[in-house]
Amino acid sequence: MSRRFWRRLFGAVLVLALVLALVLTGSLIAQLFEYWQQQALLRSSQQNEQLALHMETLLDGLQNHVKRLQHDAHLALHADVGAPVLPQFMRPAIASGVGGYTLDELQQSTPSAQLGNVYMAVPPSTPAAAAELRIVWALFPLAAATHLSDSALQWSYYVSLQLPLVAIYPYRSTERLLRDNNLASLPVFFAEFLAAEIQQRIAGELAEQNAPLWRPPHIDKAGAGWVVALVAPVRRESQTIGAVSADVRLPFLSHHLAKLTTAPERTLLIDNEQRVLADSRLSSETSVRLARLGERLPASLAALVPTLTRANPGWSSAADYHVLVRPLAHSQWSLVRLIPSDELLFDTRLRAMAVALPVVLLAGLLLLVWWWRRRDRVILLSRQPATAR
Repeated sequence: MSRRFWRRLFGAVLVLALVLALVLTGSLIAQLFEYWQQQALLRSSQQNEQLALHMETLLDGLQNHVKRLQHDAHLALHADVGAPVLPQFMRPAIASGVGGYTLDELQQSTPSAQLGNVYMAVPPSTPAAAAELRIVWALFPLAAATHLSDSALQWSYYVSLQLPLVAIYPYRSTERLLRDNNLASLPVFFAEFLAAEIQQRIAGELAEQNAPLWRPPHIDKAGAGWVVALVAPVRRESQTIGAVSADVRLPFLSHHLAKLTTAPERTLLIDNEQRVLADSRLSSETSVRLARLGERLPASLAALVPTLTRANPGWSSAADYHVLVRPLAHSQWSLVRLIPSDELLFDTRLRAMAVALPVVLLAGLLLLVWWWRRRDRVILLSRQPATAR
């Protein structure tokens, strides 16, 4: 066989080896990219875990407030004492035709009593009312002290599920309550906002519940905007007679998420029905932005819920985003973190390019040398006489 044949065979083997080396190198770079991507997701998961633990600590503090209210309510309810001092301060509502009984007169005449108010549509002297007013009297100082120290809370409540009786902390006058809700009297207030069927529904939800329970978000009728209530039952001989609760403002939760989230990332707090409770981009309290709270997840994200749920948390990708769902303990809520894929994988892609670029340059250099040598050989052969070839 001629030298030309062996030269061509050697060139073909060399090219094949080069192609094989490039394929193997590409596969190695792909595996490295996948590994670095997993590391990036792991680091982001660890950051998300810290954020979730912070939110769980915040929620635990709010739950502890309601648990203390619940504990003190049970102590006051079962205490072997006479009628509380509170009924002697109960007076018929000041405005004519309002009906019912309130603490407005005490609050106006005693600055130190600015702790809360009681609204009743029945006389406070009945035995059943006196028993539950003991609860209210016990909760006044505890609720007032907590509201002074915790900016997350808007209102705390004691609501009777047997009587038309509501206590609100801190103080809110009867006159403002009725005026802001365009109501004529306290009986109308109880008929509209605490109707018997509503009380029965709440009692049914709390029947098997001991720990505080987060209820769906709603717009507060007393002017606090979007809030979410944390409710716990008060029982006498296994019968639920009332509930203690606290309203937490959703913009407060958004503000906390905003402090913990770095742009361009976005963090959401959603409940088990995919309602948005807090959004790191909605920390400013404007009517336009607040109107979005309490609504459903955007369709682009809601499509991920069947695959990412409390029972199956973790990472997924949607369009240009990576999405992480992490359930929050002691609640029906989940933390949803959205990170642009370009941002999350920027370092990973940079490292992959740093490895791939020298390989590509080396392959290009070898190809250039091969082409140059072939060119020289072609030129040399073209200059030789035909007989020499």
